[in-house]
Amino acid sequence: MYFAIITATRINMSLGKNHMIMIKRTLLDKSEGGKKAIDHCNPKTNGPYPKWDCTPNKIKSGEKGACMPPRRQKLCVINLQYFSNESSDGLREAFIQCAAIETFWLWQKYKKDKNGGDAEEKLNSGIIPEEFKRQMFYTFGDFRDLCLGKDIGKDVDGVNDKITGVFTKIVGSSSGLKRETWWDEHKEAIWEGMLCALTNGLTEEEKKKQIKDKYSYEKLKKPNNNIPSLEDFAKKPQFLRWMIEWGEEFCREREKLEDKVNTECNGKNRSSLCVNGTHCNKACDEYKNYVETKQKEFRGQTDKFVKDANGENAHEEYSDYKSKKDGEFQQGNEYLLDKCDTGKCSCMEKGMLGVSPNEKPFGRYAHDKVKICNCTSGTYAPGPLPPDQRQKIYKCDMKKYIQENAQEIGIGGGCNPKKYNVWDCNDKHYEINDRGACMPPRRQKLCIYKLTRDKETENLDKLKMSFIKSAALETYLAWEIYKENNKDAITELQNGEIPEGFKRIMFYTFGDFRDLFFGTDMSNHRYINIVKEKVNKVFSEKIPSENKKSLSDIKYQWWQKHGHEIWEGMLCGLSHHISNIKETERQILTNSSKYSYSTIKFSGENSPTLEEFAKRPQFLRWMTEWGDDFCKQRKGKVKELDEGCNGFTCNGDNMEQNKKKCEGACAKYKKWIEIKKFNTCL
Repeated sequence: MYFAIITATRINMSLGKNHMIMIKRTLLDKSEGGKKAIDHCNPKTNGPYPKWDCTPNKIKSGEKGACMPPRRQKLCVINLQYFSNESSDGLREAFIQCAAIETFWLWQKYKKDKNGGDAEEKLNSGIIPEEFKRQMFYTFGDFRDLCLGKDIGKDVDGVNDKITGVFTKIVGSSSGLKRETWWDEHKEAIWEGMLCALTNGLTEEEKKKQIKDKYSYEKLKKPNNNIPSLEDFAKKPQFLRWMIEWGEEFCREREKLEDKVNTECNGKNRSSLCVNGTHCNKACDEYKNYVETKQKEFRGQTDKFVKDANGENAHEEYSDYKSKKDGEFQQGNEYLLDKCDTGKCSCMEKGMLGVSPNEKPFGRYAHDKVKICNCTSGTYAPGPLPPDQRQKIYKCDMKKYIQENAQEIGIGGGCNPKKYNVWDCNDKHYEINDRGACMPPRRQKLCIYKLTRDKETENLDKLKMSFIKSAALETYLAWEIYKENNKDAITELQNGEIPEGFKRIMFYTFGDFRDLFFGTDMSNHRYINIVKEKVNKVFSEKIPSENKKSLSDIKYQWWQKHGHEIWEGMLCGLSHHISNIKETERQILTNSSKYSYSTIKFSGENSPTLEEFAKRPQFLRWMTEWGDDFCKQRKGKVKELDEGCNGFTCNGDNMEQNKKKCEGACAKYKKWIEIKKFNTCL
């Protein structure tokens, strides 16, 4: 096949010796030594290089959560959009030219980023630096997606239209199968064009030949040390390749910033660690700002990963990453730990769950040797308080909260009895990076009235009480609707047991209050934004101007100290549905070690604690809740279907009447399933 392709391209002067001479002339002559644009493809060192882009400006609507690499944003595609020879040969030539020019400019930037280093020396010795070879793999994969019409970016519509038109003209179809067949015929030639461009600057012909042979498509067809072949890597979904590229870059750059903090905050700089403007202070801020930005980027990616992995037509690449048997979803970091090149994503061990200041990958401690609070404040960051050292909650005064709430309802406020809606999957109701989520009916009716009031949130003590009261009222009201649908639940509660189904509701609710506190709730509703603003305002006022401790650090420490009180407020609200007993007997529930903040778990083996579950991204918790709700509803719907078709048999008694009844039941079930398929976050 390889010989046939080379022969054909030589005849057509598209790739053979004449075409390689053309590539060389294009790259060396038109660029004038790497200084000027080649066919409108500019040097990548011109101007500032873009950052990762996760916004709808770059990503197609159906691919929300993906992040486009800077490399891909600068991809050279101009010849693919405007070539005039609309034939198979012309398309091949355009791909080869773009891939070659792209590789040439990538190499120039790579050398500059390395400040010379040993990059040129390695290439002159016949070795492509491993990091740059990785960039070539990513680039080759992006050109493949362009050819197959699978690129998930919004910035190449003109290229897609051109390629589609050419395929329609030359093969009478632009179907994926036809495109894939064409790519398989020319992929080796396109890769060889990339090698040709890379080796242009080499003066020793023997070294050029060595590189082209060692890194030929044929040689890279085989996996190496569990690293996929060039062909297999290019076939991965573009989103996953980009996420791998993101992960490898993040861990690499994070390590550099860690090392910088370690250098700047030790030795001669150690005496003035926390003074504004010091080397240590600047290094800490640089590290903090970087990981906080990257945490937001990864949140969208891991949400998309879970959604795609558990989708109806999931790509085979996701086959090992579907939900686990206990209902726990595997996150994107688990994929990165497995699929990144030789441990290059090892810093992603904790994924989105590593949210405390001293945990990877987004924690604030930059280095084990840097013994300063959250990198900047000068004192150690406290860990979770042991249960016996936590402050005891105020006296449970649920009657007072209920009376206050009734008065607030009377003036148009307060928290009303529950009347749930359907799941809300409308993208307009979410922040841009969280679109694609579905909000539970429970969460839509969350009791947050007190948290929106100035008088109830004007200082830390009042803010804490507003969270406790809101959580207590939410639980109290949620039980009222739960017991209507679960008759046995009342007996369980009277015996001092929280029904498992309601305990799960309490876990989901506690997690949502935590997201409200930390400002990570996905909703863009104005009341949610009001709560975020009020929380931040109170905490910002507590940070002295000379203290460089960040808002997130202060909030984290507060939650470690008081989060358990919010949970205990929820137990308080629930306990007031235990009737005809004394207050001291209600404490059997509120003070039970079985339901204590530090030990309570879901039922089942290896289940997370309340604290662990609440730390999970809201998207994943809601997806878990959706699964719970779907399975429960489906059981009831199947029962209705069975009852509707009971007694219907062909040629049986009252056949037409029973048939009509069964068809009605089938139509009702089908409609319900279609709605769930359309509205779900899966």
